[in-house]
Amino acid sequence: MLDERRTKVIDKIQKLLRLSRSSSPEEAANAAAHAQRLMDRYSIDAAIASAADGDGPTTRWEVREHNKEPLFEGAHLTEWKVELADAIAQANGCRMYLWEGGDERTDNVSYTEACLIGRNDDVEAVRVMWTRLVEEIERMAAAYRAGHGRGRRNAVQVRSFIRGAVDMLEASVAEAQEDERRARRRQVQSDEKALVRLDNALVQLDARLTEATRIYDEVIEGTSEQATFEESNRVVDWGSYADGLEAGGRLDMDRGRKKLQA
Repeated sequence: MLDERRTKVIDKIQKLLRLSRSSSPEEAANAAAHAQRLMDRYSIDAAIASAADGDGPTTRWEVREHNKEPLFEGAHLTEWKVELADAIAQANGCRMYLWEGGDERTDNVSYTEACLIGRNDDVEAVRVMWTRLVEEIERMAAAYRAGHGRGRRNAVQVRSFIRGAVDMLEASVAEAQEDERRARRRQVQSDEKALVRLDNALVQLDARLTEATRIYDEVIEGTSEQATFEESNRVVDWGSYADGLEAGGRLDMDRGRKKLQA
């Protein structure tokens, strides 16, 4: 039952993020927030059900390193993509680290992989959300670039726009997670037994990130290669940054939800 529901949740998240696209850049933070709420809702229910059934540790629930299937890779990883991946990973009980080494496919001695640590279900959710949100940010940035001419100033404006959009998305995801937990508490506040089950489930969910962080620390300590990413120019056009905040903050999922419910 949980497997079937998990599949439906992941599919719905993909559809929500896909349907958020429009000709205007007004649909990404609310999309990310709604997707995060869906994932948190499922995770809480799954943790409660697991405790009720007395399920012990299984491969599916194991927090582990997923270094054979990087989230993304390349000779140079962009800073905002790395930061967005880290924020989404931690919101879903995972950690992300960078590993740098040679790449036999390209003879490139400096080839970086962004790898995840977490449970299979959680890692899958991170992959879906990160991939879709990167696509949306790149789409918005392309539209912003087209409307602001060319040259060095344009490059600064686009980078600043992306920075603002990413900061707003990260904040929206974190806020959505807290909102979902508060909402669940309100639902069961008059039922002492249900409240205890919810608290135990939240402790179990928080333990995912603790365990992922423990593994992360071991991986980083045992890694001789120092992974790096391409840092953006620190010059900021604050007007463009504000535009990015607004674009990321207004990503509204009403249109997507209506299409799914139709």
